[in-house]
Amino acid sequence: MIFMLNLIIATLLLSGSLVIGLAASGVILACTVWYLQTGSMPRAMEISLQFKLIYGLLLFSSCWIALIRFRQAKARLEEQKAYLHATRQGLRGQLIETLGYGQEIIQELNKDALALLDNTALAYIKQAIYRVTDYLRIEVSEIKLERLLEETRMLLKLQDLEPPPQLITKQYTEYDTLRVDVPKIKQLLVESIAYIQEHNPAHQPITLGLEPAKLGHKLENMPNYTSKLAALKITITTNKVLPPTEEIYMLNPMQTASQKPPRTTAPALLENIRIIDAHYGYADVSQATTHSYVIPINVREVRGKVMELLQIPTAVDPEETKHPLAMQLEQELLGKLAGTPVDLATIRQALHIIKKYHGGVRRKSGEPFFTHPLATALILVDYSQDQDAVVAALLHDTVEDTSLSLAQVRAMFGETVALLVSKATNLEDKIRRVKLQAHEYKHRLVNYGDPRAALIKLSDRLHNMRTIGGHPSLAKQKQIAEETLTFFVPIAKQLGLAAMIEELEQLSLKILEK
Repeated sequence: MIFMLNLIIATLLLSGSLVIGLAASGVILACTVWYLQTGSMPRAMEISLQFKLIYGLLLFSSCWIALIRFRQAKARLEEQKAYLHATRQGLRGQLIETLGYGQEIIQELNKDALALLDNTALAYIKQAIYRVTDYLRIEVSEIKLERLLEETRMLLKLQDLEPPPQLITKQYTEYDTLRVDVPKIKQLLVESIAYIQEHNPAHQPITLGLEPAKLGHKLENMPNYTSKLAALKITITTNKVLPPTEEIYMLNPMQTASQKPPRTTAPALLENIRIIDAHYGYADVSQATTHSYVIPINVREVRGKVMELLQIPTAVDPEETKHPLAMQLEQELLGKLAGTPVDLATIRQALHIIKKYHGGVRRKSGEPFFTHPLATALILVDYSQDQDAVVAALLHDTVEDTSLSLAQVRAMFGETVALLVSKATNLEDKIRRVKLQAHEYKHRLVNYGDPRAALIKLSDRLHNMRTIGGHPSLAKQKQIAEETLTFFVPIAKQLGLAAMIEELEQLSLKILEK
């Protein structure tokens, strides 16, 4: 019987049931030891010396087979690891080639294309190259710094670094939470630490320092002003002393990964540069033993959600175009413009654009979103029949809320329309879109330069006030009403828009009296 049991155990071990086979062997071994100690055993389990020898041989064979299978499994894991590493390196190589090709195209454009293309076409092409080669989509979430460091340490253990780095954390910031793309920031930290460890022959401890910092960028409409953002400086170094923190780290909205020298940058660090670029931050990886990264505490303060739409396809929704309100507003607009100098073909082109880029988006009241710019244009037509103003009123939300860029607007509808649209949005739109802070946006509106820009925003605000009941929060309604009275009504007074002033005041007071 024991012989048969051992045959079963050996079969289990050979077939891969290592745990079950070893467990069964353990049970029989325990029984055998008990028998040798007591000298007695139930009749059903009496065994001869021959069976003992056979059992010992089978047990030894089973353990040997288990060891062989363990080594085979380990070898397979090593092969899989090597394959994944090679695949990753291959993908990085492809990334370097792609970015390098994008860089070469931009350099050629800068040298040769100006003779063939105007600035509008050149800007359009550069933005298209950015979307193909440099653009990186991010998923923003919140994480505690303590947890970020803990999870980074866990990931480091999976890197099989020899010897493993001795990581020392120095935290000098009161910030305890980040709003970033957490997986990408963890990847950045692991890759940077691993890179520095590879260039650390003396195996010195690696310090990860966290310090408060400021990120800054310039704005077109405020020439002597620098917009500042709360940021976190991350330093990874083998030096005992952290490098000094600068007063402000300037980010350049025009800077992209393809404008850096990818062929002279290690693949892992190139990915880190792209991650920092996506977070609108600052990176210095010029030294092998010290890397510095500065990222916004809340990336959404500078990178709007619209940036995550850049590679999402857009299309007209046929059902939305048949919506009764959409059809009514479009007929009213075309009817009001009939017989005016406005080119209706251009208006229809703008209508198609807003249906395409706002497609699938609904207002809180349930109507297709593009009914809002339609209504805005209708309000504006009561005060102006200027073609550029009407087109800009139709497009005023596209750059802020969709993947349509100012470069595309400029290419399709001209410089004036693009300028008017830019005045109505809370973004700076170059290669990347930089979100303005509230006071910066208001400064742009106050200094509208062209009265048509102010009229577009006032028409937008009037329609929002007419439909403010669809907003679920009374507190938010009151905030909007207060802003309307203190900010937009004075602008309307500057332009002498008596009817608009009266309606804005009445709607605002009605909300504030609730």
